[in-house]
Amino acid sequence: MATTKELLKEEYQELYELSIPRSDEEDDLATAYLKKPNRKVLAVFMSKVNMDPLSAYEMLLKNCWIKGDEEIMESDEMLLSACTALEPLVSFRQGTLKKI
Repeated sequence: MATTKELLKEEYQELYELSIPRSDEEDDLATAYLKKPNRKVLAVFMSKVNMDPLSAYEMLLKNCWIKGDEEIMESDEMLLSACTALEPLVSFRQGTLKKI
């Protein structure tokens, strides 16, 4: 029987696993599965990130959330930790432009 992670991986082209420590003990983790943001979510994120970074990252997390331990969203400390880990969701490959 397939695991939750395997089933989600089949459904979503790009799947991310977010792991946040519940305490100072590194082996006690809360986990969530996230999808890649679409263009609309990225546009809202980019418009908010310079004015209110925490709100922007919280919006990004909520919109990319597939399933996981809800305590990540409910605990301020865990939410802040999650927000600092979301950079891979908004990183881009660098293109080049040259006059020809």
